[in-house]
Amino acid sequence: MSPAPPKPARHLRALDGGASASEDDRCELIERLVREAQAGDEQAWTTLYRHTYDGLYRHIGYLVQDPSVAEDLTQESFARACSHLERFDGRSRFETWLHGIAINIVRTHWRGSGRRARAHHRLARHLAHAGPARTGNPELSHTRKQRAAALLEIVAALPPKLREAYVLVDLREIERTEAATLLGISVANVSVRASRARAKVREELTRRGWLELQP
Repeated sequence: MSPAPPKPARHLRALDGGASASEDDRCELIERLVREAQAGDEQAWTTLYRHTYDGLYRHIGYLVQDPSVAEDLTQESFARACSHLERFDGRSRFETWLHGIAINIVRTHWRGSGRRARAHHRLARHLAHAGPARTGNPELSHTRKQRAAALLEIVAALPPKLREAYVLVDLREIERTEAATLLGISVANVSVRASRARAKVREELTRRGWLELQP
């Protein structure tokens, strides 16, 4: 199959932010690049990689909290997406499909001996230091950091299915429909898992005496 014809420069400028493109325009451009990449246009895939890398790296980095590991897993996610690009049928956004691949790769990574616990400890430390910087009250800042660390310890102890739903819905505030696509389950199941996780988190926060400190 012959490669797709070269893309007009305005398309690349739109993705780079050099043109006034709405989110709908951007999605349309991404879809066009996907079709061209599926047709064998290597430049289209290179452009897709360049314009979706940062978002995927941030997503994986949030889950593993290790820059070098996040970079490796991001590269692995793109490699798998490239090798299975013909399976993408456009029923979801390309970036949603790509992030779903990444979640499966992160799950495999976490199954490695001891790595899941280390990843969650790093995440706990990260969030413990990610509270409001200008509270004007050092004691309040310290208390919020302690509570954030306790929260992530609790999240790390959740069953994997509940933990994934809680991280996506409550911590990352992803819409349930997109979370369902990422996890490969129904929206109803996402809601049930997130609700159960939330109940367990609240119960443990109460047991530890932290619940009354919620903002």
